Amino acid sequence: MISEDRSNFAGFNTRELRCVGSGPTFVLLHGIFDSADTWSGLLAALASRGHSAVAVDLPGYGQADRRQPGPGLTQLDAFVRDLVRAEGASEPAVLVGNSLGGNLTVRAALDPTLPISAAIPVDTAGLGYQPLIESLIGRYSPPSALVSRIPCLDQIAMSRLGVKFIARSLYATPTTADLEAAARMATMLGTERGFASIATEGRAMLREMDGGFATGEVPPMLVVHGRRDIMIPPSASVRLHRQFPGSELRILDHCGHCPQLDDPTLIAELITDFALRQPQQGQLRSLQTSR
Repeated sequence: MISEDRSNFAGFNTRELRCVGSGPTFVLLHGIFDSADTWSGLLAALASRGHSAVAVDLPGYGQADRRQPGPGLTQLDAFVRDLVRAEGASEPAVLVGNSLGGNLTVRAALDPTLPISAAIPVDTAGLGYQPLIESLIGRYSPPSALVSRIPCLDQIAMSRLGVKFIARSLYATPTTADLEAAARMATMLGTERGFASIATEGRAMLREMDGGFATGEVPPMLVVHGRRDIMIPPSASVRLHRQFPGSELRILDHCGHCPQLDDPTLIAELITDFALRQPQQGQLRSLQTSR
């Protein structure tokens, strides 16, 4: 059973989706302009296996409070730290993140004070992008002032064509995409925020993530990437894997930018098998954080 509730981390009120079971809690972080709903299929798969998991709306997305003006990553980092400390209080948590959430997962994993038994970044942002992203919100995208002058752009985002484009961006195979999920994102992009402001925010967030990651020790890490991702190339996850030599790398041939949407059953198997292979490391991390 998946429950929905409200919670507060680092001063941000947010929505959480949760399933209750045994073992460590899987903490699930979504990508930019997404929400906790992206993990619904995975939550159901984890619940059927008897595991505990929680997915939250990150500040600025879904039904969470908006971030304050200024750099966004520092605010998101504070939110994730508070979330992980809460969820890992009794047993170190397993942190799983997609895209922006993958970036936040690695950043949190580098913090030795956090109770994390395993880190699983999925199609991680910040280490290179496909031409699609560079042209829409990346370094080669048009200025926001120009984008705002394009007539009916928000309506285009919510049109049938716009929904199909979003589905193609998230899924490996558009024919199997959940068009309702794509339509929810299209509504957010079109009516709730406006495409021009989305482009501005996207560019700012990409610039903040472009610095890559600091060096340091991390808990056991499984790096996952969908080979058919049209937003972030698999080479980004290869780079991440090479930066942390003790990590494991899995490239999924049939998945796109959000493997949890393409194949939640497989992702549930991957992350639970990996996490449950790490009892000694998880206990060591717990001891370190208690000092």
